[in-house]
Amino acid sequence: MNRFEIEKTPIEGVFVVKAKPIGDARGYFERFFCSDEFNEIGFNAPVAQINHSLNNEVGVVRGIHFQWPPYNEMKLVRCINGEVYDVAVDLRKGSSTFLKYFGVKLSQQEHNYLLLPNGMGHAYQSLTAGAELIYVVSAPFTPEADCGLNPQDPAIGISWPVKIGQISDKDRNRKFIDKTFMGIDLGSLSGK
Repeated sequence: MNRFEIEKTPIEGVFVVKAKPIGDARGYFERFFCSDEFNEIGFNAPVAQINHSLNNEVGVVRGIHFQWPPYNEMKLVRCINGEVYDVAVDLRKGSSTFLKYFGVKLSQQEHNYLLLPNGMGHAYQSLTAGAELIYVVSAPFTPEADCGLNPQDPAIGISWPVKIGQISDKDRNRKFIDKTFMGIDLGSLSGK
């Protein structure tokens, strides 16, 4: 019996996943992760980290973050408290959807996730105070491979649902994409 509903998005390899809780008078039981089911949609790497973030205010933006190969990462993102607007940006060199993004509201009530394959940039905005996310990640954080794009870059054009509030200096000061940005080459070791 499948414990998740899987929905394709306009970006190949990016999926919206919805858990199917089993409830009764006591509450509910829900599977959070299933390697068999997630393997079928591309999350076939080992889990290297499970990360948690808390966003105190509405409008907080984090991202657009990614790691260069060979440290690139798949992510499975779930909002466990409140609501966020979660975004996958296609950074795969040669992709038909290069620099396009897909965004979806993730919430505690919807029991939904966003699955991001290798080669995606990731960002989100908190839509409620106290929004919390859990990320299941296929590669450990590697400082020398850490990179990102400006979340307000017009070349990507993310339409954030609410006014941008808090944002790190690092993300705010990232340069906009120029003609030298070729994307992530998933076939090379350096990726650049």
